[in-house]
Amino acid sequence: MTYTIIVSRENVTISEKMLHEYANIITPYDQFAEVRSGKTISTYGFLYEGWQRGQLTVYHDDGRAAICLGGDSDWGEWDNDEHALRLDGFDDTHVWYVRDGKIWETADTESEEG
Repeated sequence: MTYTIIVSRENVTISEKMLHEYANIITPYDQFAEVRSGKTISTYGFLYEGWQRGQLTVYHDDGRAAICLGGDSDWGEWDNDEHALRLDGFDDTHVWYVRDGKIWETADTESEEG
């Protein structure tokens, strides 16, 4: 499967004037709803499975991130050292995503992406 980053904004501290601009960049409503003036975010828009658009947004001040691969976003903890998202709600397994939406393999997971 091919993934292509089409929008990348890293470590941006949002101002009131930037909120309108980011409403057009962060297309999943639930991800944009968490953007606040004075907070630092990174966001990555990407294409996957042909021309489907995905979005990963990192909320650095909160240590949280969300990924949308169609439908509602999945949320979890952002690992700054690994630059990866660990999804909430997985007790015995860990599902991680990197900035371009790919599933990242760890010792705790087996990726379908390979």
